[in-house]
Amino acid sequence: MKKLEGVIVPLVTPISASGDIDKVNFKKLINYVVSNGASGLMPTAGTGEGVGLSMRQRLEAVEFCVEEANGKYPVIPGVIVPGFGDCVDITLRYKKIGADAVMLLTPYFTSFGGQETLLDYFNRFAELTEIPFMIENLPSRTAVNMMPCTMQRLSDNNPYFCSVKECVNDPMQFAEVIHRIGDSVSVLCGFEAMFAWGVLSGAAGGVIATANIFPQIYVALLKAFKEKDAEKVMKIYQEQICPLNEIAYLTPNPGPIRYALEYLGIKNGSPILPVQLPNLQVQKKIRDTIDDLRKVLNA
Repeated sequence: MKKLEGVIVPLVTPISASGDIDKVNFKKLINYVVSNGASGLMPTAGTGEGVGLSMRQRLEAVEFCVEEANGKYPVIPGVIVPGFGDCVDITLRYKKIGADAVMLLTPYFTSFGGQETLLDYFNRFAELTEIPFMIENLPSRTAVNMMPCTMQRLSDNNPYFCSVKECVNDPMQFAEVIHRIGDSVSVLCGFEAMFAWGVLSGAAGGVIATANIFPQIYVALLKAFKEKDAEKVMKIYQEQICPLNEIAYLTPNPGPIRYALEYLGIKNGSPILPVQLPNLQVQKKIRDTIDDLRKVLNA
């Protein structure tokens, strides 16, 4: 599989009033992010509310993405259920549908023995599924932090371990991950706030929730980095990514992102409970920020 890099979008899942995947607007969203520079599609992850979707909805969403991608860009579904057996079962279904890889979290909810157990977990997963996988290291949600030295040990012995979505706010840990495994594993930034730092440290790109709204912002930052224009990197980060990041998390994700897409003309339905759309005050702030960013992007 080609190295995962650039801007991979963890897609919002458009849902119709009947509870089916809204394929008309899902197609519109996919076309929108791809036409604005996205290099990969990630359905059923956190921003796609993979935990809240039914099995039928997950399979329908992944199958539709694979059909739309048609081999032109990778499809990496999120596998974010807590049970090992369910992770394996869902992954095998996604593999049969045609997914290029999967993204899975470190184990959560169930107590376990630490870093050594993580190696056993991912090695056994690879043995049973035989598909490339990205690890989402998200300790703020899982209460498990996979350390750089553990990632290196996994990388040294597991050919299916292809990528990390690193979701830590610790620049030292992020830099150490890149130092230890960046030559063999695609290290991607998972937080908007860390995107510029991650790229300047050597990250291959990012899996960024707000790329649903304006993927071209992140594409432009990567381009500026490749052109060695550090001043432009920081200008994009400060003037575009920071305001976008601020509105995206005023209420729980993906409520604000769903509303922002509606404002951009991409209907996607309501969030899956317990997530809700933002209140009227937050909605106004989202509209104002999008209007401001549109002016910058169209200048």
